[in-house]
Amino acid sequence: MYKNCFVLVLLIFLLSSFIPPLAFGQLPSVLQEGITQYKNENYEEAIEILTKARQQDKTSSAAAFFLGLSYKQANEYQRALDNMRDAVSLTPPIKEAVIEMMDILNQLDQLDEAMKWVTVAETWRNRSSGRVRISSTAMINRSGSRRPRYPPRCHRPPDRLPPPARPRAATLRPVGNGVRTI
Repeated sequence: MYKNCFVLVLLIFLLSSFIPPLAFGQLPSVLQEGITQYKNENYEEAIEILTKARQQDKTSSAAAFFLGLSYKQANEYQRALDNMRDAVSLTPPIKEAVIEMMDILNQLDQLDEAMKWVTVAETWRNRSSGRVRISSTAMINRSGSRRPRYPPRCHRPPDRLPPPARPRAATLRPVGNGVRTI
């Protein structure tokens, strides 16, 4: 019995040492370094490192996403758009890339394509659904195709809302040895 357990533990140890770190959710060191450079706002260095990471693993959606973000910060929108398209199409798709892609398309004045991605983002119902609404509203207002909509509880534009109610000031009157409020 103990011999079987020992063999099983030894087998698990040997298999875990030969399986690449990606199987356990760890990122390759090049990709991790590129993400670190992006987070430290070193976008040019991040672009160089993440380009190497994309060359090493062309199927990495994370490398495509962070490379697209780096290009976006460097104002190279067409390259950013190409990488964001890869980040959405590779497996596993990065849902946040759709929102970034809509913003890039908005910057490039490609509003028709951006509106197509709005429907994709809404069907995925990701955590950034508020950003989807804001981005789509900004694109609609910019293209002039529809009137701006206001939140359901606001029936009038913000400039026509009534002024807020003012609190009433307390009136103090002397009463005997103290003060009484009315």
